[in-house]
Amino acid sequence: MRIFFIGDIVGKPGRRILSENLPRIREALGIDFAIANAENAAGGNGITKNMAEELFRAGIDAITLGDHIWDQRCFDGEIDSLERVCRPANLPSSNPGRTYLILEKNGEKLGIFSLLGQTLMKIKANCPFAAASEMVDRIKPVCDAIFLDFHAETTSEKVSMAWHLDGRAQAVVGTHTHIPTNDARIFPKGLAFLSDAGMTGPWASCLGRKWEVILQRFIDGRPRAFLMADGDPRICACVIDIDAKARKAVSIEPFIYPPFPNTAQKLAEALAPPHNRRELILRQSPNSSASARSNSHNVAIFLAWRGGLRGKGMLYMSALPHKGRATGLRKIRRGANKIVRLNFAVLRQSSNFA
Repeated sequence: MRIFFIGDIVGKPGRRILSENLPRIREALGIDFAIANAENAAGGNGITKNMAEELFRAGIDAITLGDHIWDQRCFDGEIDSLERVCRPANLPSSNPGRTYLILEKNGEKLGIFSLLGQTLMKIKANCPFAAASEMVDRIKPVCDAIFLDFHAETTSEKVSMAWHLDGRAQAVVGTHTHIPTNDARIFPKGLAFLSDAGMTGPWASCLGRKWEVILQRFIDGRPRAFLMADGDPRICACVIDIDAKARKAVSIEPFIYPPFPNTAQKLAEALAPPHNRRELILRQSPNSSASARSNSHNVAIFLAWRGGLRGKGMLYMSALPHKGRATGLRKIRRGANKIVRLNFAVLRQSSNFA
């Protein structure tokens, strides 16, 4: 079971880049379920029924929400008609909307729910840890895997939730901060975790708003309207592989498209030390690509340092198809004093969708 979870969709730029790219991303990566947090889809504030249906047409299978759920006044009267949208389960029970979703593909069922954190959050919500236990006990008998979108402000609360559900759920991914984190990992009992998937929207901005306005607010403290930005849209997400029979996550990898420029070069320069070791390998995390599917377009990134031992020389990069990894590595070994192998998803995807 492969899940593609998309971080907070912000405004029209976020909706547009998904509409233009999600179908081919799904095909290239072999995605079974595409889930998105869309609480900021309507100009950065909430969502409407029409926008939810637009996202479904783009290829989203399920939508989760957060603290901006009711920012659009009409939505409390629309949410019950949307069968693939769920509200945070720890909102007061009087709130409309579904508290969880069950999706099925190829005979495997995925349970989905979202929760709001309490630390530094203004919206009224019940204890997320008690609610998490209640939701897992409710949906575990009717699904093969459980995914939680934990919409919270603080990293400590998100990490604590991962420990709380390790062995009971298969994935906990954070949203809300709009900044993707670099801590994707598998917990001891098989739970995939990422503190925050990031923002799908305009990155020439401050968290999706025009950066000039935010900057001036910090400088002089005067109130201003936080206007939506529109430049440099990117998709921030993560890809999760789950062994449904074992009820354990196998891998989780961050996904950013288009990738930020110069990522490979900067990493290589930082990781290639000026000594005479024959080979330097940056070990990938155990959950990185061991379970990569044969139909996915994985490539390995090899960075070779050719030159003297005092740091003078030239850096070479080669992106090789997964099946040609051994041949490519032999070619680069010739004349190379150091080799750095990077298997990060964000680098692999630069070849998939260039």
